[in-house]
Amino acid sequence: MNKKAFIVVSLVPEASQAPNSQIEKEIKREAKILWCREIEKISVKEAEDCYEELRGHGLSKKVA
Repeated sequence: MNKKAFIVVSLVPEASQAPNSQIEKEIKREAKILWCREIEKISVKEAEDCYEELRGHGLSKKVA
């Protein structure tokens, strides 16, 4: 069975001045994550949108 990890990160305040596409590209290029074969998808969103999407994956309101 394949496994996937969902990681939510808080960005630095300066990220609010950069376009989402730039942030996504730089994270994909620079991220080094143990156990990670490849980064399949990166989405930069407003914080509330992100939590709603995670709840759609089955995470409880206590976590997200």
